[in-house]
Amino acid sequence: MSVAAGNDVATFTFNTSRINKPGEKLYLPQLFNSLIKTADKINNFKDATAYVDSFAKPLKYEDCARDLEPLGVLLLLGELEEAVETGYIQRQ
Repeated sequence: MSVAAGNDVATFTFNTSRINKPGEKLYLPQLFNSLIKTADKINNFKDATAYVDSFAKPLKYEDCARDLEPLGVLLLLGELEEAVETGYIQRQ
């Protein structure tokens, strides 16, 4: 999730407690001030409908597993190429 306030953007990665704020390197006092400002922006965040909300919502596999029919096969060609290059698979 990204939160923007004017030209300032902070990116949050869920389930990792990770906050990414692009910009110059900060010393500890600047870092602490930046963290306080970021926390204030999170607390003052107002939910709004955005472009991304127009896309499909996630589904639980268990809820629709019986109705699914395969439409194709996924081939990982990078792994095939690596197997040929390492000699695991021989060309003829």
